[in-house]
Amino acid sequence: MSYWRKISPSGAIGDLFAYWRQPTPYRWPILGLSMAITLTMLLVLIPETVRKPPDPPEVTWISTFEAGRTDAQIAASNLANQQRQDVLTAERAQREEERRERARRKPPPARVPPSSNSSRPNLPDSDDARWLAAAASLAERARPLSRPNPAVGAIIVKAGIVVGSGWTAPGGRPHAEAIALGQAGEAARGAMLYVTLEPCAHRSERGPACAELTVAAGLARVVVGIADPDPRTAGQGIEGLRGAGIETVLANDPACRRSLRGYTKAQESGLPEVTLKLALTADGFIARADGSSKWITGEAARAHVHRERARVDAILVGGGTLRADAPRLDVRLPGLADRSPERAVLTRGAGPPGWITLPDPQAIAGRGWQHLFVEGGAAAAAAFLEAGLVDRLLVYRAPVEFGAGTPAFRDPGPDGVPRGWDRIDKRAFGADTLEIFARAG
Repeated sequence: MSYWRKISPSGAIGDLFAYWRQPTPYRWPILGLSMAITLTMLLVLIPETVRKPPDPPEVTWISTFEAGRTDAQIAASNLANQQRQDVLTAERAQREEERRERARRKPPPARVPPSSNSSRPNLPDSDDARWLAAAASLAERARPLSRPNPAVGAIIVKAGIVVGSGWTAPGGRPHAEAIALGQAGEAARGAMLYVTLEPCAHRSERGPACAELTVAAGLARVVVGIADPDPRTAGQGIEGLRGAGIETVLANDPACRRSLRGYTKAQESGLPEVTLKLALTADGFIARADGSSKWITGEAARAHVHRERARVDAILVGGGTLRADAPRLDVRLPGLADRSPERAVLTRGAGPPGWITLPDPQAIAGRGWQHLFVEGGAAAAAAFLEAGLVDRLLVYRAPVEFGAGTPAFRDPGPDGVPRGWDRIDKRAFGADTLEIFARAG
């Protein structure tokens, strides 16, 4: 067989396979030679323009508008455009210089006294507000078991990472700062502490002052949610930290203020924060005409009520409610039974064994309570509202109507509650709704 009779890639390939089938010792050399010939022919036959496309020709783009104009007209237009651009650039530079001048002339922010708890936040950095809100959430875990001490939360942050956190232990000790510092250990050195309440400055037989612990830990910066109204501290904790060279910011943070509202009110007036809870029908009744009223709302709303019970020091009902319903007033949520509060009844007679008897609403003062939950009925609700002691209203509404019965309020306004209250929140629990009201202004 002649292997040069077909000078083409297809011929070479055909002969290659034909010879491959023949048993000969020259099969492998001829195979390599055939492949080389085939590749060479392919490279020769492929045009250069296919292997390397030619460069595209240069195209000069001329708009339809410019096509009808002379070179002088185009140059004049370009010059006008450049002049307009120069004017805009100069105006921007002038505005920026004016902004900088205003910033230089702006007076520095007034220093907030350490003992001040003004309602205006003082947070130069939004990260501070987020960390303080997280600390306030931690403080909820201490409420109300920290009594007689406030429920405080603390977080230690280093390079954006939490290295320690804590909340006030049951009974009030250790404090949140001490727990967070113990958890952080040496990592606290040079870190930042976020704490909802000013670190205490007074020593106690139950533990050291938190301000001293903070200084000893070598923290670089402390952000305090609100100042402590306790006269034993009242600014001394913050001044001690600043005196030790620690950058200390009093934030007057709203989340921390809400978290410690019961504590600050008890310190300033001797009265607890009072929440009035009522469950009523769509037409405004808390009981039927015969006085029966048990379980107007569904299970989800009732579970939320138990959650609210677990956050207070005491629950109070009126004598009529006690006699009609014999309420247990405990917390029946899994894992929270130990948070069942003290029970009180508003009556001039004798109460059940283990209950606290109060002859009038003013008798709630001086009992060491920070949070009181009033669950009705209508007479007790009216007594506390008329005494001006209610700070918060929780109104649970069920989609049922009694048509007649005991009204929740004697003179409700457009929102179905007494005038002078603003609705600040509304939530749904199945078919029921919860409306939360705070005093107007």
